Amino acid sequence: MRTRYPVTPHVPEPETEFKPIGIAVFDALGIADPEYTPGEQIALMRLRRTDMANEVMLRLQAQGHRATGKDYWRLRTRRLADKNVDRDFLFLTPVGKHRADALARTLAKQFGLHHFIRSESRYHANLTCTCGWSTSLSLNQGHMASQVSRAAARHFMAVRDREASAQAETSMPMEAVHG
Repeated sequence: MRTRYPVTPHVPEPETEFKPIGIAVFDALGIADPEYTPGEQIALMRLRRTDMANEVMLRLQAQGHRATGKDYWRLRTRRLADKNVDRDFLFLTPVGKHRADALARTLAKQFGLHHFIRSESRYHANLTCTCGWSTSLSLNQGHMASQVSRAAARHFMAVRDREASAQAETSMPMEAVHG
């Protein structure tokens, strides 16, 4: 005779926001998203080694901030960086890369830098600037690389024109404004 097991009612799980696997692991370990000191920000940017990270790092250094060995040590204790076994240098973990990219985008927006982030599929691409501008491109409209370069050039021209008009408004004499 078969044993009958009691049937438990299905309770839907509460909806949670999607988190990349590395961030979910950090949350499971109880490690919160930290606020970084300027030295830790420079250390993250130096280890990330992308164009945007380098430019953000230079802006932070121009403000007089420096990274010390203690900043790199804090990145290791937060499991954002690790030491290579064979050599004596640090590298970012996957979670460290994710956090460094997010920090670089945030700081680039604060500094007013213009760097493009491109995501694409087989027939479509999205081009997003750190200032918030974005556009969609389709392969049906021509070669993707030329479309990206044209869109970036249009964006830079619009930014230049906007800055020139803002500068002209601030430097306009008061007599011309009031008549």
